Amino acid sequence: MELKRVEIIGFKSFPEKIEVEFGKGITAIVGPNGSGKSNISDAVRWVLGEQSAKTLRGSKMEDVIFAGTERRKPVNFAQVTLVLDNHDKKMAVDYDEVAISRRVYRSGESEYTINGSRCRLRDVQEMLMDTGIGKDGYSVIGQGQIDQLLSTKPQDRRMIFEEAAGIVKYKTRKEQAEKQLAEEADHLSRVTDILDELSARVEPLQKQAETAKKYLILKDELKTYEVASFLGEYEQLQSQYERFSGFLQELNEQIEGSRAKQQAAKAQSQQFAQEADEARKQLTVLYGEHNDLRLQKESSEGDKRVLQHEAENSEREYASLEQRLRDVKGRMSGRVATVKKEEDKLAEMEQQIQSREQRQQEFAEQLAEKEKQLAQRNEEFEAARKLASELQQELGSLRSQTERHAVVLEQDLSQQENIENRSSELIKQEKNQKEKLLEAEQEKDAQIAQQKMLETETAALSKQVEQVRREIRDKQQQQESMMVAMRGLQNQIQWLQNMENEYEGFSGSVKAVMQLKKQNPGKYGRIHGTLSDVISVPQEYAVAMEIALGAAIQNIIVEDTECAKELIQVLRETKRGRATFLPLDSVTARSPFQNEAAVKDMPGVIGFGHELIQYDQAYQKIVSRQLSNVVVAKDFDSASKVSRRYGNALRVVTLKGDIFNIGGSITGGSNGGKSSGILGRKGEIEKLRLQLNEQREAGRLLQQTISAQSQKRQQLSKQLETLSKQQTEAAQ
Repeated sequence: MELKRVEIIGFKSFPEKIEVEFGKGITAIVGPNGSGKSNISDAVRWVLGEQSAKTLRGSKMEDVIFAGTERRKPVNFAQVTLVLDNHDKKMAVDYDEVAISRRVYRSGESEYTINGSRCRLRDVQEMLMDTGIGKDGYSVIGQGQIDQLLSTKPQDRRMIFEEAAGIVKYKTRKEQAEKQLAEEADHLSRVTDILDELSARVEPLQKQAETAKKYLILKDELKTYEVASFLGEYEQLQSQYERFSGFLQELNEQIEGSRAKQQAAKAQSQQFAQEADEARKQLTVLYGEHNDLRLQKESSEGDKRVLQHEAENSEREYASLEQRLRDVKGRMSGRVATVKKEEDKLAEMEQQIQSREQRQQEFAEQLAEKEKQLAQRNEEFEAARKLASELQQELGSLRSQTERHAVVLEQDLSQQENIENRSSELIKQEKNQKEKLLEAEQEKDAQIAQQKMLETETAALSKQVEQVRREIRDKQQQQESMMVAMRGLQNQIQWLQNMENEYEGFSGSVKAVMQLKKQNPGKYGRIHGTLSDVISVPQEYAVAMEIALGAAIQNIIVEDTECAKELIQVLRETKRGRATFLPLDSVTARSPFQNEAAVKDMPGVIGFGHELIQYDQAYQKIVSRQLSNVVVAKDFDSASKVSRRYGNALRVVTLKGDIFNIGGSITGGSNGGKSSGILGRKGEIEKLRLQLNEQREAGRLLQQTISAQSQKRQQLSKQLETLSKQQTEAAQ
């Protein structure tokens, strides 16, 4: 192995990269003082792992980086690469040429590489061991180190010879191994201490580990059940959501329909109001027309009264004229009669004249006078005739005036009759309009009242439907919670039943024996079961009985001694552990305690153990052997009194599990947080089954309630639909 070249960048006085080639033979580097000859050897020593800045003629490791001059800036890092020839494979690497590099930054970061791959300083040192190359090796000797080697202690010079002899690697490995052995010894001692501390906790930890394993298994099962339950609940909730969404959509459609009908009713009501307003306007017009007609009627009646007054005056004048005419006619008739008489007299006179001409003279004067009177009478007659003509003309005029007034009166009467008829028609129309308006208003009020009543009933029924729906939802949530609780109880019962069937909490040997019976009941039918299998303990005595029996609770009851022998041989061959067997043909009963009655009479004493449990009489001897000397007391003080009174000859156990052993020792404390053990499992299973039955009964009652509420909701929905139809009909 030979040094081929050295590459330096930024190290001390070499800011730029330089390469120093080393050929065959001896290579000497010469130059004046301060030219940097020693910096090359320092660079070699530094790349080989020198950690002392003082050895490198500096105060700190940062001093090896070129610090700059007046003309050159400082560099940020220093790097040295040492290239070695490894054709002889003296270094345990697969390269013919090995390049060892070291780089350091001004931030303090440093790194080593071998052929470009990052490595540790330790890797470099191990690779160069026994080669003579190293920061402490004899291959690199700096200034003043020759005198130091000659004057140093033999122990220090020994390192150089060991390096040359090639045993440094093994010595270093030995030292490292011894150091590791010492550390391991320390670790072993600490482990031993820890084992001593934990040995007492092994059995509880084993139980905890088993419990943890069971917990993990049960947790996985619970997770599976919860996922299944969640999926089931999700599907159920999804179906309920879809059902309720449909129902809600129907209700929304009904509500929208009701709103549309309500809007139609409101529009119709507004139309009625407009018609009522129009009717009111028409009625106002009719009132105006009626008032005009009434004024016309009153004017006509005034005209009528005037005409009647004129007619009466005309009639009075007509009557007066008729009276005057009658008077004139009477006078004329009287004058005519007089004229006739005079004519008769004249004729008589003429006859007298003719017959009495002689008397003409006598009567001449009388005749002249008579003629004068006749002329006067004729004048009067002409005047009367003229007056009669005038009277006739005046009478005709009066008759025509009377006829005209009669026509006008008839027209006025006809117009008055028409006015009265029109007025009566208008009054009738007004009355009809009022009646129609009143009917419309009454119908409108009735529709509004009916609409309000229907809306009130609809709102009340909607509230009832919503209340019933909420009650059903609450009941369904209770039912779901109850189902979850029931599933939890079923899982707990199943878990406890599995523990019971698998004999959890029993030793491996007991499990193995009971497994034999389960797998081959015909061959191992003489195995009756464990002591816990043949006794039934009330839940309140489970803790006391389990503490009193202790490990005996796992004892296996068999038919005879031969069966016990056979099972012991099986356990021995299969290396499944040891077990205690109770053959029915060899176990004898324990003699009853002499002062049994006195013990029972002591305060706080519940009774003897064998009296507080149920079992088949076939196992009476075994139960008596195990529990006839065990007294169950209510509390610690009562148990202490019983134990002291009878000289610690009885085992007295409290309901909490504190036990006074024969001889005076007392055992008590916590039972590890377990509410019940092997004996308590049966009672707990029965208790959970009772709770499950109660939950099922409660669930059945709750389902009946939900069914009743559903029927009620259907009835209310039908009523609501009927009201909606009525509301629609009312709006139409």
